[in-house]
Amino acid sequence: MLALIAVDVEEPADAVRSYVTTYDLTYRIDLDSDASVFRAYGVLTSDPLPHARTVGSRPVVRPAQP
Repeated sequence: MLALIAVDVEEPADAVRSYVTTYDLTYRIDLDSDASVFRAYGVLTSDPLPHARTVGSRPVVRPAQP
């Protein structure tokens, strides 16, 4: 099973909500308003956004393969 979950980083919830409505997005979008989760996983240290990660059946976060 493949599931798409977007994580919006450091944007106001109202702006994200407006974007979701404008583009009629139906997948899950989580908000990391202070980027603490992305910093904890080291995503923002060197990787540009948008950025992809894969998560296996065991909740292990792995970099996307090129």
